[in-house]
Amino acid sequence: MTGIGAAWGMGAMGESRAMEDLQTIEWFGMRLWVPAEWEMASHSVRSERGRLVFVDRRRERLQLSWADVRSAPDLAQAMDDYRRRDAQRQPDCTFRNLRVGRWTGFRSAGAGGALTRAGLYDKPRRLWIEMAIAWPDQHQAELERTILQRFELDGPAAATSRWQALRLDVELPRVWTIEDVDARPADVSMRFACGRDRTIVRRSGMLEAWFDGNLESVIRRSVGAVAATLRHVTVSSHPAVRSDSRERGRGLVELFGRPRSRASLAWVCPAARALYQVACRFSARRPVDPEAIIVRCCPEGPGKGETP
Repeated sequence: MTGIGAAWGMGAMGESRAMEDLQTIEWFGMRLWVPAEWEMASHSVRSERGRLVFVDRRRERLQLSWADVRSAPDLAQAMDDYRRRDAQRQPDCTFRNLRVGRWTGFRSAGAGGALTRAGLYDKPRRLWIEMAIAWPDQHQAELERTILQRFELDGPAAATSRWQALRLDVELPRVWTIEDVDARPADVSMRFACGRDRTIVRRSGMLEAWFDGNLESVIRRSVGAVAATLRHVTVSSHPAVRSDSRERGRGLVELFGRPRSRASLAWVCPAARALYQVACRFSARRPVDPEAIIVRCCPEGPGKGETP
């Protein structure tokens, strides 16, 4: 991993606050706890190779990278290579070996601050994972230990996948893979694919600036000019509106009567102060029920907003 550098440091009181306020990130079956004020600045949607990058208010703080490999890498050699690179960039730095939970690595420290590097290999998933955490002014031992120790991996036989990041928390059958993420201020959506089927989960905030309280109008705008059947349902104990419709076919699709179907949900979560939408597009022969997709919207409370 490259590019991670110095960031702000915290004293003992600051570290205590960070330990009390952690957010959970779940991505490709990896579960990570980091301070709530560290924001995900970039992400990958490729399961075979990618990375997540987190920043604080000023600069980069943590990178988590992964790669699907055929055999276990030489962990000692990989860490030695990083030591040499770090020593070249910062000749005055010292090194301390590190082993926490499943992680093996080291911490370098010098005039420019400290940097933790660690790696692990998960044999069941054939996954090589690396983490780099920047500590600029003061190393935070308790936070470092918590981040490394609490890291978890789902097994390869897990039936569902959970995607928790960017203030969205979605769980759906593992046959669905993440295809795209569109993260804008107060408006985040994740798109999932299963063959030709698609599901989009969207969270929109700042409701006072645009939402007039009419969920039916939100649904109709998303469906467009296609005729749709609307009905009122309940999602996560919240009143919701559901839309079911069928796209107008064209050409051979219209001739053979195989247009795509759509099913959408919209609801407001007062606790999250946000509007949520789940939109599914699928073949009529293999319907997808948006109410079966778990979207945890409520920040607190039993069920975490799960769809009943």
